[in-house]
Amino acid sequence: MKTAFIIHGSNGGPNLHWYPWLKAELEKRGFKVILPKFPIYENQTLENWLKALKPFKKELEDSIMIGHSLGASFIIDVLNLWDVKLKLLFLPLE
Repeated sequence: MKTAFIIHGSNGGPNLHWYPWLKAELEKRGFKVILPKFPIYENQTLENWLKALKPFKKELEDSIMIGHSLGASFIIDVLNLWDVKLKLLFLPLE
């Protein structure tokens, strides 16, 4: 099964913005969609976000990642820190 990750931005969460819509659209097309909840506000650190993503580390390989806002730069950090090869990467500016 194809896997897609949607990574929310700062002070966000999985149920905001366009994330639920995109999740539903990808699932209609046969994707397993992972939309992790990352710590925000005072707990929003790279270390804490890496801890939140770590349970999904094996599923990152050959996946699609979509990052919004801080999620985009977080994905770049993940790719620099972990040996992961993605199928496709989207980093929308808006």
